[in-house]
Amino acid sequence: MLAFFDGAAESEGALSCAAILVGYVRRLLPPGALAGYVGHLELGDGHEEALDRARRGVPLEPAHEETGP
Repeated sequence: MLAFFDGAAESEGALSCAAILVGYVRRLLPPGALAGYVGHLELGDGHEEALDRARRGVPLEPAHEETGP
């Protein structure tokens, strides 16, 4: 599913795949870890690494951390 997004233009298929992926990730990770998964996916080498780091609560690099209100 992730390979589908490499170079793919936004389409109905891409949006459906993204929704399915988010559903799976939310079941695999503890509550609130989805943003960490996405951040690690952007910074890392792949899906498994991003899931593992989000599951363990590994902080993102300082330049990519979310800022609070």
